[in-house]
Amino acid sequence: MTDTNFAELEKRIHFAETIAKEAGEILGKYLGNLEGFNAKASAVDLVTEADQASDQHLKNRILGIFPQDLILTEEANGNEAHQLKKEAEESEKFLWCVDPLDGTTNFVHGYPKFCVSIGLILKTEVVGGVIYAPAIGEIFIGGKGIDSTLNGQFIHTSMIESCSNALLATGFSKGANAELEKPLRNLEVILKHCHGIRRSGSAALDLCDVACGRLEGFYEWQLNAWDVVAGQAIVEAAGGKLTDIRGTPHDPFAGSLCASNKHIHEELLGLLTD
Repeated sequence: MTDTNFAELEKRIHFAETIAKEAGEILGKYLGNLEGFNAKASAVDLVTEADQASDQHLKNRILGIFPQDLILTEEANGNEAHQLKKEAEESEKFLWCVDPLDGTTNFVHGYPKFCVSIGLILKTEVVGGVIYAPAIGEIFIGGKGIDSTLNGQFIHTSMIESCSNALLATGFSKGANAELEKPLRNLEVILKHCHGIRRSGSAALDLCDVACGRLEGFYEWQLNAWDVVAGQAIVEAAGGKLTDIRGTPHDPFAGSLCASNKHIHEELLGLLTD
């Protein structure tokens, strides 16, 4: 990354912190006061007025300051992901990958594991991320040349070197098209080789927990770019490692993800492909 690109990244990271907190305030007004919710692709894939209000606010704020940038948001243009990826690769424009409310099902039920996730890509590289969890008062920041922090304090992945001493997390796709056979088979294998597995319902916050050492690893199939770009930047800046489930370099548009503290990565991949 050139000095000019880094300076531009820093400006966007500082701005992302500001607008993530603004969006968190919007979500807070809806928490416990929803008039209802709607289904998207299936009856368990939910969207609320809170998602939409947060999405609109973030999009308007980003375009108001950085009108030349590209924006991919879950609610506004999720079906344009690969088109925007290609445009970013062919230009010098930053691509914002925004999830205005990661953990919508948790939010609907008043469960506090939900967040605003804002990630940045430059050409083909994940370069920065800000994740704000308003209900638990945590904001994570990290990126290329930017140390990962939690509420302003430096964080690092754990030093655990074996899955036998690790706490892991995973997630499951929802709806009629969910592929559950392989994840459930892997779950049975991995439970026999670690301290335990958690399923929070927010991929972005699971990645933050890897970054700050609460978890040693996280894996999931069928994820989207807006779920993982910010978390990837934060994990990598905290010393962690990300690949896809097969162990090849992670592409946030490709679906599967395996993130770890780096030390258990190869062992965890072996269990996932067992």
